[in-house]
Order: sequence, then C-alpha cells, then structure tokens
Amino acid sequence: MFDIGFWELALILGMGLLILGPERLPGLVSKIGRWIGKARRTANFLRRQLEEEIISADLSKPINQNIDKSKPNLVTPLNADKVADDIKPVSDKKKS
Repeated sequence: MFDIGFWELALILGMGLLILGPERLPGLVSKIGRWIGKARRTANFLRRQLEEEIISADLSKPINQNIDKSKPNLVTPLNADKVADDIKPVSDKKKS
C-alpha cells in the first residue's frame, strides 16, 4: 500500500523507539493500526453505498437506451453496387 520495504520499516520503528521510548511505542502502533482500520472500513462503506445508489438509480439504463437508439444510424448496410457505379465514371476518366 505504502510501498515500504523492510529496511525503511525497521528505520521508522527504530526512530520511534528512540523518540517515544519502549513504554509508549506499542500503544502508538496500536492506535495507528486502529486508525488505519477505521479509515479502510469507512472507505469500503462509502464505496458500497455509492455502488448501491448507482444500482438503485439504474443510471446505466438511459445510457444503454441512447446507444440502442443511435445504432441504426451508425451501422447502415453498404451498397457495394451503387458505390461501384458511382466510382466507375471517375475511374474511366482517369484511364483516358
């Protein structure tokens, strides 16, 4: 998560041990762990709530309807014979 290697973690713990002392360091580490856990639970709760709102509002339905409406305009069959007839006079002029 924080991309901290073993030696960085050892340095942080060593500095914490020197600054706070052995009496207060375990309590601080425990408190930080609780804060991180609380932050993760809050983030997961918010993510679930947002997903539920999107599903309940069914926001994807209008988007899919618009796509379905515009498909016939975008995908039209190619009439190759008509295109060939249109191109033939231009091709004949270029040859002569």
